[in-house]
Amino acid sequence: MQHVEDSLNDTSRAIVKDSLLDLDTKLARIAGVGLGYLTLNRTVVTLSGGELQRLRLSAILDSDLSGMVYILDEPTAGLHSKDTAGLVRILRKLRDLGNTVLVIEHDPDMMHAADHLVDLGPGAGKEGGAVVAQGSLAAIEAAPDSATGRFLKMSLSPKAEVCPARTTPVERHDE
Repeated sequence: MQHVEDSLNDTSRAIVKDSLLDLDTKLARIAGVGLGYLTLNRTVVTLSGGELQRLRLSAILDSDLSGMVYILDEPTAGLHSKDTAGLVRILRKLRDLGNTVLVIEHDPDMMHAADHLVDLGPGAGKEGGAVVAQGSLAAIEAAPDSATGRFLKMSLSPKAEVCPARTTPVERHDE
């Protein structure tokens, strides 16, 4: 961005000053939702669902709208774990403006940051849908029927992954 400004003479800079400020603000918002790595030659069809949601979210960040309901489905998809805290800050800002923010998410860091959790199960789709537990993270972890609670209480080693059919860690054997 600075390179563009430096390449302009004073007259040209004065003409496009507002546009440059707008562009700089939009780029800062995009970086704020963890998408600073995107390039202009990347087509929209290559973006993950989480990236698309965060891109849309970046467009409303400076809005003072309140009373809105935002529903996000797995917004951390494609997001590096170090950027999750930034996304949480943005979602809390939307909440603090008087909006309702519903997030469908399986990322433990997002669940830890939630004001209220609802755990549905067992199973998925036609097999799921019953409320197994709700409330704080501690309430989810304490619920005997909550597979999510059992998962959140586990401490996984970096080389472990969870088998979808069970809630016990399975060691990976990288070859």
